[in-house]
Amino acid sequence: METAIQKLLEQQQREWTDFERRCIFCTQEPMKRREYFDHLLEHHSFSCGPIDNLVHLNALLDAICAMIDHVQCIYCERKFTSQAVLRKHMRKKKHFHLNPRNTFYDRFFIQNYIQDKDDQEDEDLDFQDWTDTEREPTECLFDDQVFDTPQKCHEHMQQQHHFHLEHITDFYHRVRFINYVRRQNAQSICYSCGFQGELEEHFKSCQLQLPPEHHIWEQLEYLFPTIDDDPLLTLDFEE
Repeated sequence: METAIQKLLEQQQREWTDFERRCIFCTQEPMKRREYFDHLLEHHSFSCGPIDNLVHLNALLDAICAMIDHVQCIYCERKFTSQAVLRKHMRKKKHFHLNPRNTFYDRFFIQNYIQDKDDQEDEDLDFQDWTDTEREPTECLFDDQVFDTPQKCHEHMQQQHHFHLEHITDFYHRVRFINYVRRQNAQSICYSCGFQGELEEHFKSCQLQLPPEHHIWEQLEYLFPTIDDDPLLTLDFEE
């Protein structure tokens, strides 16, 4: 855990050095990190809290941009009919901050990783003899089977469907891919070949492949869960 947190802090330092981008709310020229968040607060009343607590900055800002592009309020998450109506709503309601109930944002705050470590230490002290594993019902991407944990679901996909999520090495690409497949499944469309119809039987014979890199990796809408609290999104092969 200490090593993981140290890597996170090193990543944060690299982001601080390399960060430069345009404002997510206006046409302001690209700015460095400190100037950027000062601008968001001063001109748009937007704050994510102490900036030293933030990590994966560009992914966070990309996610916020995706919501705005889809005419969705970043706080209450209501959808509107136009950008003008959305801006009016956010100004009137002062909804220029993140929804604290949306656990998707937890990964962007270093304090959450440290808190997880502290919570784990407390659990180890209080439940040294606890052997049961908390269930996280996880549905397979390619059939209707549900497993107790995302790890078991992943093993099933490896063994039964010969599909390896770990081959998608970038965490956010993996999140996009899972959400994309689940969305295609909901429409009875095979993500791999485009077949439309009964998918469970189709997947048994279809050669399941990763989509071309240009197809979904840059589409921000797939950063948001298709299934609320989808445990499969929590898989981390770097642990």
